[in-house]
Amino acid sequence: MAPKIDNFFKQHRPPIRWISWGMAALLSLVLLISCGGGESEDSSEAGEKLRSKIADGLELLHEKKYEEATSKVFELVLKNPKDAEALGVLSYIYLKSGRLDNAHEAAKRALAIDPNLFRPHVVIARVHFQKSGFNEALDLARKALILNPQSFEAYKLIGEVYLRKGLIKDAILVLKEGLRLDPENPEILNLLGSGYIKDKQYDHALSSLTAVQKIDANNPGAHFNLAVVYANLKDGNSAMRHIAKAEYLYAEQDDKLWLGKARDIRRVIARDFKLRPEDIN
Repeated sequence: MAPKIDNFFKQHRPPIRWISWGMAALLSLVLLISCGGGESEDSSEAGEKLRSKIADGLELLHEKKYEEATSKVFELVLKNPKDAEALGVLSYIYLKSGRLDNAHEAAKRALAIDPNLFRPHVVIARVHFQKSGFNEALDLARKALILNPQSFEAYKLIGEVYLRKGLIKDAILVLKEGLRLDPENPEILNLLGSGYIKDKQYDHALSSLTAVQKIDANNPGAHFNLAVVYANLKDGNSAMRHIAKAEYLYAEQDDKLWLGKARDIRRVIARDFKLRPEDIN
């Protein structure tokens, strides 16, 4: 049992400089002892501190301080590898920081301890979605909603699956429910904008995407979608301005897939509206 745990923590150790190797060795020793099945101290004060650290980790995640968030929650898992809630939150932090394999493994460990946690279901659903396993993602996201009807992430994921399946009106309804739970979520607003574009409700799309810009002016997906909206509203100048901004932001993020799509759309807009660089303001 011990070697498996050692490998897990070696793979998932957060890259925070302040954790010394001596401290890591001490925590590994504590980990091996706790793995033997003995109960750890569980005073109400200690329990309150643990939950406080989880809340702190989620707050750091909200601020996009991924390394600090990982470190905060990882410390709890080191102290108690059977802390299902901490493992579930850790899996969510890994997911948001783009570490899909680590997220998947941590989520599976959390569910093996407590199958009634909603967050690990959302994490594994997202991993399936990223690999085009849309039916699996849908089933897991629905299960997450049963466990926690307030999970805006589950609504968001179901909406994305519906968009991929061409169920546009259903997607819009689901995404609106997710937005009700998290009104300033730029990802949901952008997806809702995409749904409205597919449904040719360009005025509603414009409203959703403008709201994204108020929250995050440098969201490349919102600029991309706004370019599509303005092109359909026959405003070539605005369409070109937004697609140029999207192209710049995708290049800055080194997102080659969407950079290529942005360049293709820019060429189409320039051709259809007969625009030259000097015409753009």
